[in-house]
Amino acid sequence: MLKTSVNKVFLIGWVGNDVELRCMPSGTEILQVVLATHDQSVSKGDHEFKPTEWHKVDFIGDQAEAAFKKIKKGELLLIEGKLIHRVFKEFRSNIERRSSEILGSYFEVLKEPKVHHEFDHKFHHSLREEFERLMKNPRYHEI
Repeated sequence: MLKTSVNKVFLIGWVGNDVELRCMPSGTEILQVVLATHDQSVSKGDHEFKPTEWHKVDFIGDQAEAAFKKIKKGELLLIEGKLIHRVFKEFRSNIERRSSEILGSYFEVLKEPKVHHEFDHKFHHSLREEFERLMKNPRYHEI
């Protein structure tokens, strides 16, 4: 029986923003990457579309600097991290807001940016093979 819990997130998706390195008042560097993921096409009447989920991923400290040097908009990226939830009040309106983000601990660029292409079955299959290859890495055996 499992006696511990695990907060581990793996995402493979497309970088949807130009990354920008910011410095907090404490001097800690932070980089936010917005990652787009989508599953296979969904039919809705006569139209097929791919529902897109957008994920905010934060890298902090040395990871932020490394990510800033390597990650570019449009790249296919593997992200490993943990899910965090925040509750905060907006400064001007004092309205309470909630946010879910991923605190990134590892990333790997899988493909350079290209002209947008269809997310076809062959491409999806190659992503699955890439993910399975990465999971053979001993760093993931502790899960």
